[in-house]
Amino acid sequence: MLAWSYLAKQQYGTALEETEKGIHVSGAKFYLETHLAAIYALMGQKAKARDMLLQLESESERQHEGQLFIGIAQVHAALGEMDQAFAWLEKAFQNRDGGLTLIKEIPNLDSLHGDPRFADLVRRIGLPP
Repeated sequence: MLAWSYLAKQQYGTALEETEKGIHVSGAKFYLETHLAAIYALMGQKAKARDMLLQLESESERQHEGQLFIGIAQVHAALGEMDQAFAWLEKAFQNRDGGLTLIKEIPNLDSLHGDPRFADLVRRIGLPP
């Protein structure tokens, strides 16, 4: 959560540090790695972000975990790949991932807010507009 705060302030270096710390102490390693990939994309290190994204997408096939789907959507959004971001959010929705209740609060998804698909997803989740 601390990393999210730094992301919202566009303090990417500090967000990166906090996310790396979290990977070492948390059981949510793969989800936090999606945050790292998104931060790299936002820092302009798109090749590194894409390399990480390929590994994460491969891992999602093995784990089939909704939270990982939301994280992968964040990386695609950070890379400016909106269609792919929405496809992964839809996967999370189909898997009934409870993490979608925070969709409006995730800084890496801010770029999706103006898209009608975002409003539709928020409505289907059951969140207020």
